[in-house]
Amino acid sequence: MDKWQNRGVSRSCFVAGFVLGSFLCAPARLWSRIPIPPSSIDLTQFISTAPVIFRGSVLEISSRPQELAVARFQVDRWYRNGSGASAVLQFQPYYAALAVNGHGCVDFRPGTHWLVFATGQNGHLELVDDCEGAVAISPLLGSTLEHGGLIAQTEADFTAGLADVDQAARIVSIQRLGGLRSASSGPALHQVIERGTATEKKWAVYAALRTGDISILPDVRDLLMHYGDFDLRSWCVGFELRRLKDPTAVPGLIEIANTAPQADVRECALSALGENIRAIESLPTMASHLTDPDSIVRFYALNGMRTLTGEPACTLPTEPRWTEDMVDPQIQECRAWWEQTGSLRFRR
Repeated sequence: MDKWQNRGVSRSCFVAGFVLGSFLCAPARLWSRIPIPPSSIDLTQFISTAPVIFRGSVLEISSRPQELAVARFQVDRWYRNGSGASAVLQFQPYYAALAVNGHGCVDFRPGTHWLVFATGQNGHLELVDDCEGAVAISPLLGSTLEHGGLIAQTEADFTAGLADVDQAARIVSIQRLGGLRSASSGPALHQVIERGTATEKKWAVYAALRTGDISILPDVRDLLMHYGDFDLRSWCVGFELRRLKDPTAVPGLIEIANTAPQADVRECALSALGENIRAIESLPTMASHLTDPDSIVRFYALNGMRTLTGEPACTLPTEPRWTEDMVDPQIQECRAWWEQTGSLRFRR
């Protein structure tokens, strides 16, 4: 797979994985990196590692040219290693040109509310990540839990935000529940799907998918079929599909692979079926996508055929770098094998 992915296909589910994975593990100081949409930030990585975590509203911002800016917060809740009614944080000032390249993405402004992941540096607090170290939240706060831990408390606070009178704050709360990847968020998200506005329902479907909720796959299919002006890159949905490993997801993934208008979603669904779940029952779907209009989807279908059957006709030769001139003939050979022999051998 890696050799074909080196072609630089910017929208493949490999790129989604790379963006949401590799860059999170990369050194903190990079000349350029691809920013992750705030709606798709994985909060669990920071919840498990950030030395200091709090939520609150920005009281004031001060900055000087060529220096870090300073934000003073009124703290609503300390989740880890902090006390008092306020906090002072140094941060890289927000500039649109920098944010496009994945740096200084946090646009602190007086009156805005944030969940902050920080670390101590030379006697002061700084963000653990200059682009993902703080996420916007609703100002509404849940009840203080005596037991349950940090995840449960943040989940309770995000759930409280679902009742915010401001729709934008409700949507942010839905997105944050998805970022927790907690199955216990399911009931709250399903209530939004049943009763929320059309936009809220779309975000709740995506958030539920991020929690690993297999039952939501028919809703994911409908979302993809009527994507419209949904403000989320389709590769973000594809990346979540690519993570699925539960065999009960097979029917839903097959349906999405067969119907999704977005090529990046189709390829990620095929990847999950072939590489993660190794679903033999998905072979007819794999074979049908050997003629997919998108070349990268065809490649994923070929790779799935190889993974599930071990058939030489579906196996590319070992080469330093695959090219379309090598892949297309192999796809044709695999397709001929399936039509003549494979479909009979693997009939279920």
